Amino acid sequence: MQNKCRNIQNILLPYIEGELSNAEKAFVDSHIQQCKQCMEQYQFLKETLSLINIEKDVKPKPFLYTRINARQTSKQRPQLNWATATTWATIVLLIGIVIGTALGRATLPEENSTPSYTTAYLLDDTQMETLEYKLLNEETE
Repeated sequence: MQNKCRNIQNILLPYIEGELSNAEKAFVDSHIQQCKQCMEQYQFLKETLSLINIEKDVKPKPFLYTRINARQTSKQRPQLNWATATTWATIVLLIGIVIGTALGRATLPEENSTPSYTTAYLLDDTQMETLEYKLLNEETE
């Protein structure tokens, strides 16, 4: 691409929007008539800008904001007041206390039962030490 085409393509947007002086506009007109690439770029930009202008003119339907706001408020969950929240917290706490007390009584041993003891039989190592000492000393002799 030539430098002239680059310069023209850089000023195509101001040309389409009518921001160029008469001399610059005449220069761009003459070049576009002769250069196929610059003409295609000009056509593309002009179509794109026309689509953008069409989209700018779209007006929202009446009561759009009202409908959106109504949907948002209907999707929000209802708020609990302090009295209701406090009542539910108290009920849950009392249920926990009752269950905890019942479990605590179920695991306590009965008061009249006799405790069971286990006997641990321990070895008396002192007698074996003398035997080991004798066996060890006999080997060295």
